[in-house]
Amino acid sequence: MSSRPPLIVVSDFDGTITEEDLVVRLTTHFAPDNQRLVKAINRREVPLGEGLAALFHALPSSRVMDYRAFITDHGRTRPGFGEFLNGLADHRIPFYVASNGVDLILDPVLEGLVPPERIYANVANLTQREIIVQWTYPCLHDAQHGCGLCKPRLIQELRARYASPILFIGDGVTDFLGAESADYVIARAQLAERLESLGKPFYQFEDFRDVEHHVHRIMEEILAHDSI
Repeated sequence: MSSRPPLIVVSDFDGTITEEDLVVRLTTHFAPDNQRLVKAINRREVPLGEGLAALFHALPSSRVMDYRAFITDHGRTRPGFGEFLNGLADHRIPFYVASNGVDLILDPVLEGLVPPERIYANVANLTQREIIVQWTYPCLHDAQHGCGLCKPRLIQELRARYASPILFIGDGVTDFLGAESADYVIARAQLAERLESLGKPFYQFEDFRDVEHHVHRIMEEILAHDSI
């Protein structure tokens, strides 16, 4: 029997795993003027990497304990997430998180749920005065989109490592390049709207009970194809 997993799952974090976008919630709560920048990022008037750096630059590092407490209070995952991870583990399907957010936000939410080595995100470096975002997984030379963390690059490398199809889960317009690089897509909110407007296939979800249902359908499709 082949040890190759039938599927690799890669998921966005903010607004996908979590009920709300914690980067937006955190950076606009402590620096309300950031709301204008968030709108510019969503309209794609400002490159994502540049915009994220500016959002966190507006937060003084002296309040880092307040930020962590805020994330602890507001960092709720979508219903069914824990059960979904258990189901993937039962089928030996690897699960990765690919986020343009920062470890300051992801770590408190995902601790004990996802192994650190399977979380790809940026690092919040704290200086005496400010937060400087360290880009840990930049774009490839032929994929200069200013994303911050390059989801297409990660998907490409995981596909090569496992020789298995990739399922991408996301919610925002900034997830489009990741979705475009994957073999299967489960989407909601702005990502679903954009994929639908372009006539690209995807499954829609609101919580991880929906995601689990769609994964079963995708697995049936893969098994049917492999048996031909």
